[in-house]
Amino acid sequence: MGYEAKLVRSFSRIEPQKLGLGLLATCFLVSLVYISVTDTFAVRFPILNSWLSSSKRAAATSPLVETTLSSPQLEVGLENTTHESRPSCDDADPRSSVCGENDAIETHQNSSSTASYVPFRKEEFSNSTQELEVGLENTTHESRPICDDVDPRSSVCAKNDATETYQNSSSTASYVPFRKEEFSNGTPEVGSEKVEQGISQPCDTKSGHCETDSDGRTQKNMSTIVDPLPIPLTSSSSEKDERIEDLEAERKPLCDTSARRVDVCEMDGDVRILGKNSSVIYMTPSKIGALRRSESWKVRPYARKTDKAAMAHVREVSLKSLENYEEAPRCTVHHTVPAIVFSIAGYTGNYFHDFTDVLVPLFLTSYQFNGEVQFLVTNFKLWWIHKYLPIFKKLSNYEIIDFDNDEGVHCFKHAIVGLKAHSDMIIDPSKAPNGYSMVDFTRFLRSAYSLERSSPIRIGEHPGKKPRLLIIARSRTRRFVNVDKIIRMAEKLGFEVVVSEADNNVTRFAHIVNSCDVMMGVHGAGLTNLVFLPTNAILIQVVPWGGLDWIATTYFNKPSKGMNLRYLEYSITEEESTLIDQYPRDHAVFKDPSSIHKLGWAGMMEVFLVKQNVRLNVRRFRPVLIKALKLLHQ
Repeated sequence: MGYEAKLVRSFSRIEPQKLGLGLLATCFLVSLVYISVTDTFAVRFPILNSWLSSSKRAAATSPLVETTLSSPQLEVGLENTTHESRPSCDDADPRSSVCGENDAIETHQNSSSTASYVPFRKEEFSNSTQELEVGLENTTHESRPICDDVDPRSSVCAKNDATETYQNSSSTASYVPFRKEEFSNGTPEVGSEKVEQGISQPCDTKSGHCETDSDGRTQKNMSTIVDPLPIPLTSSSSEKDERIEDLEAERKPLCDTSARRVDVCEMDGDVRILGKNSSVIYMTPSKIGALRRSESWKVRPYARKTDKAAMAHVREVSLKSLENYEEAPRCTVHHTVPAIVFSIAGYTGNYFHDFTDVLVPLFLTSYQFNGEVQFLVTNFKLWWIHKYLPIFKKLSNYEIIDFDNDEGVHCFKHAIVGLKAHSDMIIDPSKAPNGYSMVDFTRFLRSAYSLERSSPIRIGEHPGKKPRLLIIARSRTRRFVNVDKIIRMAEKLGFEVVVSEADNNVTRFAHIVNSCDVMMGVHGAGLTNLVFLPTNAILIQVVPWGGLDWIATTYFNKPSKGMNLRYLEYSITEEESTLIDQYPRDHAVFKDPSSIHKLGWAGMMEVFLVKQNVRLNVRRFRPVLIKALKLLHQ
């Protein structure tokens, strides 16, 4: 009893406040000893555990030892990570020993970083949710740095290539939605949870779609809970106005009317074609609807727009842009290939104009699609389509649509109205898709018509084989009236002579032309068959009387050179023209041919192209054939 009384008296001398502090210090020391040997507090205090774990690893290893990320933890994310840390990349595979992919937040992080990484555990996530949500609403503590304050390029920061963000690899809250340009603009202000001025919130995982920000980039859906984050500074209204003005300046109209021969309209997006109404509707995308002015065009899709006579019967096609989908006709047919709308009116039916006004422009416009294109033809003529069917089948894998009589609403993602054209029977490679040229066109024709020869004979390489000369016969105007004499003279020089006239059987005549090495004829549509000659073959154009050199040069001289043909020309004298049988020698037809040209195209054509035939002076013409033979020796 005396000992107990003595003990009570000694405690009574100690101040209660000092006694309490001593007991608290003792408890804290005991707690530290307990924590050092167990992970009991890992669930309740993840941040403390992270600090302690980092301290233990730092004490156990040297600063140069690399700490790797856990690949399973990164892949499973918040749901299935374990307490054990495994390597993030397969050490056995050198291609995977550098990076671990975090599927949950779609980032790539450096697994060899010296900065420690504490992965989420399922228990940590669920137990700390309330704590983090409170932090989002009312931040009372000083925010941890997103990345290493000393060097943002350091291993503490990992770049998210998918969303252009920077993430803190040592923080449990891992999503920081900074873009590169925003990251460099200084420290943004702290904002609220609402979306302001075009910055969208993360996607709803159940919605099946993502919102986009003002730049049009998709915000990835993030399943992690984030720390309070600053909202990036938004651009001012003046900057937006300048951006809109720049886009408006860059915007191209639907139709290009700058070309000399044809107006061409080209559209990408939602294009709806109503053939029977002769209209094309372009649905303006919502992103540029505010920038694009309402457009309305009327074009005639034929490649001779300045020729009133040719364009008079070409059906007009109306085009307009439309923003309101409720006003648009509903699609009845959806196409997965582009559309090309064109006319076969004008001067079609004339062999030369068939090619220069339609077939060459059609090749120029459509060949780039490799057959995956839909033709819609206005002023449809079935007989004309059948005449050139091999060409249409080679250019398109789809049946041609009669634009004028089709009642459906055909919807395309890309459409062209009108055919691109450069000059008569000429393609300018510098302006053509993929640098196409007339050589490519002739090669295409040889394929379409299954023509065998791509080069002419070289005299001397095949003993006993004669070069073939084709004389283009004409049954009506500008015909040779002494063709028999021409044949005899050519045969004496060593030619095998073929005389033939083109007809509606293009395939048959194409094979005849391709079998020959030299083709000659009076200026006219029949010379259009030069497109079937082998490359480096020879074309001889006989120019009628009447100052027609410019016509001969424009329509066949220049085009033949573009096809890599060798061109020879022979201009007849007035004695070789049958006009001497119709007009006195002192008539303006002979004395002043230019005065006939002043009568206009119709007057000139009537005299020099319709009334005139050719009586060739074979002796005068003979040197031309001899020159052709010399060229075939080269």
